[in-house]
Amino acid sequence: GDRLRTYASNTGTYLRQVLDETLRLSTLGPYASRVSETDTKVAGHCVPAQTFIVQALGVASMNEESWDNVESFDPDRFAPGSPHAKRGLEFCPFGVPSRRKCPGYLFSYLEVSVFATILLHRFSIVPVEGQTVEQVHGLVTEPKEEIYVYIRPRE
Repeated sequence: GDRLRTYASNTGTYLRQVLDETLRLSTLGPYASRVSETDTKVAGHCVPAQTFIVQALGVASMNEESWDNVESFDPDRFAPGSPHAKRGLEFCPFGVPSRRKCPGYLFSYLEVSVFATILLHRFSIVPVEGQTVEQVHGLVTEPKEEIYVYIRPRE
């Protein structure tokens, strides 16, 4: 009821930081593409109108020049006012910020917030020890092998 609505609607909280850091590390959608509408320059190079452009979102999210400790999970890098907070082109898991950004990105944050709040309120989820998670990049990033977890009801 009201408690769930409060959790889910308060996306400026630590849960949003955890979601952003999870998206940064997982590179769920490793690529975004578009066609340039006008002639433009990128890093000093001329890109003519109607050029097909592929942005490697995973490269930006793991760039050591943009992020401290790129391999570590640190939700605090997205904390409001943090000197490490990134919300520019180095972090765009839903595509480049423009009119072509995924139109459902706000809904996805809300949906995952509601789902995670309910699930984590009711259950304890612990990974089975000894697993190594390797990513396989394709149209969507997925684990190379199954990931096993223990799910136990909370008391």
